[in-house]
Amino acid sequence: MMRIRVIPEEEAEGLVAEQYEEDRSSRGYVANLTRAFSLRPEVAEAWGGLLASIRDHMDLRRYELATIAAAGALRCRYCMIAHGAVLRSKFFSASTPSFPLGAAAAGGRPADTATCR
Repeated sequence: MMRIRVIPEEEAEGLVAEQYEEDRSSRGYVANLTRAFSLRPEVAEAWGGLLASIRDHMDLRRYELATIAAAGALRCRYCMIAHGAVLRSKFFSASTPSFPLGAAAAGGRPADTATCR
């Protein structure tokens, strides 16, 4: 349950409605982050631009490793779960027992191992 006020899906209009629909189309649901930005949809647009400017200059694997390492340092379980799910689905097999931050998570790649530190 949200502890901040958000615009419910059925009340969304304009840019908020577009952002909600974009989430539903790409994810199948409206993400909590999108809801959290619903009172300031222009900030969501700027945040997305900032993330894209960072993400577009590195491969997705390294971006997700850096993000989950940062989330771990900040003790943000929600972000660790969200970005861990991307790593699990795109870069690790179901048989991978776990992916702790470090050499095992990076698959032995020195640059990725350094990213996780």
